[in-house]
Amino acid sequence: MRGRSLRGGMVVALLTTVVAAGCADGPPPGTDGALTDDWAKVAQVKGYAPEAGSCIRDRPGQYATRPSRDGEIDCASNHYGEAVHVGTFTTDTMPGPVQLATAYAECDAKSKGYLGRFWWEASLDLYVSVPTEAAWRGGARWFRCDVVQLFDVTGRWTARQGRLQGSVPADLLQGCLTAPEKGEVAAVPCTKAHNAEYVGAVRATATTPFPKSKRQFDVLHRQCRELIAKFVGVGKDQAGRFGTYLFPKDVVSWNGGNRLVGCAVWFDDKTMKKSARGTEGKGVPNF
Repeated sequence: MRGRSLRGGMVVALLTTVVAAGCADGPPPGTDGALTDDWAKVAQVKGYAPEAGSCIRDRPGQYATRPSRDGEIDCASNHYGEAVHVGTFTTDTMPGPVQLATAYAECDAKSKGYLGRFWWEASLDLYVSVPTEAAWRGGARWFRCDVVQLFDVTGRWTARQGRLQGSVPADLLQGCLTAPEKGEVAAVPCTKAHNAEYVGAVRATATTPFPKSKRQFDVLHRQCRELIAKFVGVGKDQAGRFGTYLFPKDVVSWNGGNRLVGCAVWFDDKTMKKSARGTEGKGVPNF
């Protein structure tokens, strides 16, 4: 997170024994000499493939660590992930950054239909899980889109119970925050004193590097300020009176395609006890 003040992825072995019966010139009566043509065909054995709507007991990882249904669990029990979509890679090589980014974009687009709203509007994160290398060599080409619940805005995951499909609980929606310039950020009810409020998210392009320099962060601050203007109900120039607070993903997530940056309007060391949404700046610090 970074704030900016106004100042600134059977092989069946058959053993056949042939026994010579005298010197017969052909097969025994009633047979055709073909040993296996009347056998029932063995069904093709398929490897594990996840299903959308399943809940995942363990923490999702870039490579699924439990490529079996043992990792899936009843959603009423404690679990970390919920599969909102399952897609398919079209490459024969293990996915690299480009393929993961493409998969992430598909997950991002499909998740809204599953959840009924954008995942980033709530204390949720979206993660892509792919098969292990061994499973990939065995022919697995799926990728699973997992939604996980965050413990807080810093991005720590927490186990949960119940499905999110079509009904994200209201208490998970992003809202007001206490956001010191340095230190722990916490969610609070908007009726309590707070100095920041989540306004939405911007998505950096596929060619945007993970932000490190002031110039790179300034680009994101400007984009967030446009969201602030719409959220508060003021002009873009007027939104410049407010500070901005950013929540970029970590570099691993960023390189994997998750270039979402959460945005909050920030009042620095001043506070308010209501939402700034739609106020047109009335009663909002620094306006």
